[in-house]
Amino acid sequence: MPLFQNLSADPADYDDIFKARQLASPAPSKGPSLLDRLKRLFGFGKARRAAFIMLLFCAQYADRTKCDAEDERLQTLKARLNFRRFSPDDWTVFERAQEKYQAARDAKRRDRVYSKLFSRALGQFRRASNEKEKRALFIHALDLIWADKMIRHEEKEFLKALAEGLGIDQTDEAFIKAAIEIMQYKNNF
Repeated sequence: MPLFQNLSADPADYDDIFKARQLASPAPSKGPSLLDRLKRLFGFGKARRAAFIMLLFCAQYADRTKCDAEDERLQTLKARLNFRRFSPDDWTVFERAQEKYQAARDAKRRDRVYSKLFSRALGQFRRASNEKEKRALFIHALDLIWADKMIRHEEKEFLKALAEGLGIDQTDEAFIKAAIEIMQYKNNF
C-alpha cells in the first residue's frame, strides 16, 4: 500500500499526522551534542588517554624508585586497558616519559621532570575527563602504588595531590577510604 494513498487534501489531517509523529519521536537527548562527541572522539580522546597514561607513569614513580611489583601491576593494567579503550600506540607516551625521566642525570633533575610531567598531565586530564574517569584514574593509580603492599610518604603525597587535582576532595573521603580498603583486601592474596 503506498504511503500517501490515504491522505486527503484537508490540512487538519496533516496536523494530526504531524502531532502523532512528534509524540512518537524520541525526546531530544540531554547528553553531549554531536560536535562535543566528535571532539571527544577525535580531538580530546587522544590527549585524554595520553594524560591518563602519563599519570599512571607518575603513580609508578611517585616514590622515585623502580619496583618489580609495580612493573608487573602496570603490565596487568596495560592489558586490561588495551582491551577497552587504549591502543598499543597510546603507550608510547609512557615509554617516552620513562626515557626522559631516566635520562636526567641527578635526583633534582628527575624531580623537575617528574613534577613537570605530573602537572601538565593532571591539567589535561582534569579538563578533558568526566567524574567517572577521574575516579577510575585514582583507583588505577592506587592499584599501581599498592602493588608492593606498602604506601610510602612520597606516594601518599602523590595520592593527595592527585585527589585534589582531580577534584576528589574531603567530601569524597568515603570514596578514598573505600578504595584503599579494597586495594588492601585485593592484594592480601
